[in-house]
Amino acid sequence: PKIWTDFGRFQLTLGIHTAFELDTVKYFRAYPVVNTTFDLIPGKLAIYAGVSGGVERNSLNSLSRENPFVHTIVNQNFMNIKSDISGGIRGAIGRSFSYHLGVSSASISNHPFFVNDTTFMQGNRFSVIYDDVRRLHVKGDLSLRLHERLSTRFSAGYFQYGLNTLTEAWHMPGLVFEWNFRYNMQDKIILSADVFSRDETLGRMYDPISGLEGVFINDAYLDANISLEYRYNKLLSVFLNFNNITNKPLARWTNYPSYGFNY
Repeated sequence: PKIWTDFGRFQLTLGIHTAFELDTVKYFRAYPVVNTTFDLIPGKLAIYAGVSGGVERNSLNSLSRENPFVHTIVNQNFMNIKSDISGGIRGAIGRSFSYHLGVSSASISNHPFFVNDTTFMQGNRFSVIYDDVRRLHVKGDLSLRLHERLSTRFSAGYFQYGLNTLTEAWHMPGLVFEWNFRYNMQDKIILSADVFSRDETLGRMYDPISGLEGVFINDAYLDANISLEYRYNKLLSVFLNFNNITNKPLARWTNYPSYGFNY
């Protein structure tokens, strides 16, 4: 249940989020929901803050969507977001330019991390381990849209994990960047470009010679893609995609580099 009220430039939402876990042990949990927004300059600049929480089930379906190479037999736990405190600013300059800067600090139990399964000598399957974490997330984005023809967006995110038992936040990047561009020429030719980048991540590996576990560094990468589409009419169009135009090996997961340049 939630209630919402508006005091002119100030908006307030109060509520309670409830969750019931049905597993080997049953839990009933309740989390406060508080969201506030204050319009410093109506339509141009607003500040916001909020507190929330909740439960997310780490099912095989959700885990495999994040990592398609996960083992089919994994430990599936509920992730308990005990508290997520957030705040930031957002606004617009004119009708074409918008911006957002936000920060959140979350206390999470049973956060999943993917590690290479040591029961496979090839190291080509992943198991899931869990830890209690304190996660800091700083994010920002800038968007520009002109006359329905040209649009571009840049976003960046910074993550920091305070771990309870693990030595590293396996396969979790600390910095991520994304840039999107789209240009529509008379509804006939559509040019799109996307760039994704992140810093290096660490994977936990098994050494079959020594029988010990070690650390593998997945290098930082920049993935740039270009797409060109020609619309002959409303029913027929042709397109061409150029992927990974820098032709660099990209490894989101240890031992699984992506294709080089392809189209």
